[in-house]
Amino acid sequence: MSLIRSINHLFNSYLSWIVLLMAVLAYMLPTFFAWMTPYLAYMLQFVMFAMGLTLTAQVFLDVFKQPMKVILVSVIQFLWMPLAGFLVALIFNFPPEIGIGFILLGACPGGTASNVMTFLANGNVPLSVSATTVSTLLAPILTPLFVVLYAGATSSIEIQFTLIAKGANQCARAGDKLPDLLDEYIRATTE
Repeated sequence: MSLIRSINHLFNSYLSWIVLLMAVLAYMLPTFFAWMTPYLAYMLQFVMFAMGLTLTAQVFLDVFKQPMKVILVSVIQFLWMPLAGFLVALIFNFPPEIGIGFILLGACPGGTASNVMTFLANGNVPLSVSATTVSTLLAPILTPLFVVLYAGATSSIEIQFTLIAKGANQCARAGDKLPDLLDEYIRATTE
């Protein structure tokens, strides 16, 4: 078990450099990394799982003792980000298709990327994960709402709310509960 802890400590100590190095390599040698494309969803799930292992139930309880932080992050996510996408499209006079893409990008929850960036910056990961979970659960309703609001889209656009809600709910549940169960198992077997 000490070998695993040593590898984990080494990996965490140099994680920012590892991420930067891999980004530069992927930019310079895209064909070398192309084989990974079909596995990206699984890799993102693994990253969320691994980050979840670093958290305990107590840190989430501490976050929810101050719910205004989670609410504030969620409000900023759904009010400011789609507006920012709209303003970028307006300022740069993008065609409507590109503008709607920016608005949609802003209206989607932060997901794995925001949590990873928070982790790399030594930020408040429990707050980030909690806010991402809340925004993911709100996204099936609020994302289409803000896309329609800012993009001026018509009701003829077919959006499958139930499919989106089901997928978002599954992601949130798996990302939050599985690491806790594994962490409890590891603690029980190593004590």
